[in-house]
Amino acid sequence: MKQRVAHTPGPSDIRFELVRWAIFSILILTYILVYFHRMAPGVVSEYLMADFGISGARLGSLAAVYFAVYAVMQIPSGVIADTLGTRTSIIFGNLVAGTGSILFGLAPGFEIALAGRFLVGLGVSVVFIAIMKNNAVWFHEKVFGIMSGLTLFFGNLGGVLAAGPLAQVLTVFQWRTVFTGIGALSLILGLAGFVLVRNKPQDMGFDPPQHLWRPPGHPHPPLGDQSQKCGHDFADLARILGPAGDDRQQLCLYGTVGCPVSAGCLSVKPGGFRQPDDGPAAQLCFGALFWDGSPTNRQTKPF
Repeated sequence: MKQRVAHTPGPSDIRFELVRWAIFSILILTYILVYFHRMAPGVVSEYLMADFGISGARLGSLAAVYFAVYAVMQIPSGVIADTLGTRTSIIFGNLVAGTGSILFGLAPGFEIALAGRFLVGLGVSVVFIAIMKNNAVWFHEKVFGIMSGLTLFFGNLGGVLAAGPLAQVLTVFQWRTVFTGIGALSLILGLAGFVLVRNKPQDMGFDPPQHLWRPPGHPHPPLGDQSQKCGHDFADLARILGPAGDDRQQLCLYGTVGCPVSAGCLSVKPGGFRQPDDGPAAQLCFGALFWDGSPTNRQTKPF
């Protein structure tokens, strides 16, 4: 029986860890802003209606343009991630979203604000798939569930920040200042992505994590085995779409529509209805750490 030799981490291993966690940090900060942009219009809705002189219906279109372009871009986002790589997605995604957020914050009228929200949705639409691609390439498959949970945890943290904390910030700063600052932060993250982010470990002279962890004589399973393991059938599709529908309902309840409706129904003071919205966002945030969304692979729960 062969005895396994313990591996002592060397300088290259430490450098590899520093690099991949630095890349993950840039991506995750970007993903926090994705959820912030998704939920923030609900908190600033009264300011938007007052500044632009719009009705609730036009306010809804201001929020809907984000989701519309986000949905349309999902397949192209996957193509971009597979062909141009995570680095390109993050750089241009941050640049476009940052430009859109600044345009939204400086908009003199509704039409310019709508164009800004369109650019924001276009920029952030490539982020999630890029992060999942990064997690699959820079981390071993054994911890993919953990990394997915961490990704969703920090992403939903952006939704938490866009509720109560944002309401408190608005007591000090104008909403235009907030969105202009968030846009500037996105531009900085785009620059950081250009400097630090790489598509795969080989681009920086590292071995892929699967090669580092997998013992000799244990090659990757053939593609046919993986596809059988996934079990892509109609039953799985139904189980996937079910939670997705629940998520969309929650976005409606504590997003752009839920905040003004709650204010009207509960007769609370302006700004007072925002604080309870932290609850659903926090539930999504911490729930992501303890439950893997995969309907078939029960071996990848993060904790």
